[in-house]
This record gives sequence, structure tokens and C-alpha cells, in this order.
Amino acid sequence: MHSEHEKQPLPISKKALITLFDYLDGEANSCDCTLTKTTQFLQAKGHPVGQVVSWLEAHGGYCDCEVMLNLMCRFDDILDRD
Repeated sequence: MHSEHEKQPLPISKKALITLFDYLDGEANSCDCTLTKTTQFLQAKGHPVGQVVSWLEAHGGYCDCEVMLNLMCRFDDILDRD
């Protein structure tokens, strides 16, 4: 069963979200309890930072490591990852 948050449309494409997760996975050793790396990635790729950050926070991603750990695990089925 999925929550209402999980039914909300993704603010960026699945491919872009997977790329973000992969990027953060490579940076996992250096989380500073902020969304600095996430924000830098989104800005570099030209994604709507405020919209994406709001969506990530609504799904439990309040820092870079939480985005990677919490969201990547919760949304595997949505992202069609193996």
C-alpha cells in the first residue's frame, strides 16, 4: 500500500532521480546533514531546485544521506530499479 505522497508525480524524470541517487551514493561518505550535494547536483543539471527539494523533504529526504537511503529504498518500485 502506498501513501498519498508516493502517488504524487515526480518533480523530475525517473532517469534524473536515479542519476541523483547514483551521484549521492558516490558521495555517501561525506554527508554534512544538509542538502548541499543534492542542491548542487540539481543546479548543475538545470532542475527546479525548490520544487525538487520540497518533494524530497515531503518524502523524508532532509539531508543528502536521507535522500539516498530513505527515498532510494522507498521508491525502488516506482523507479523500476533492480
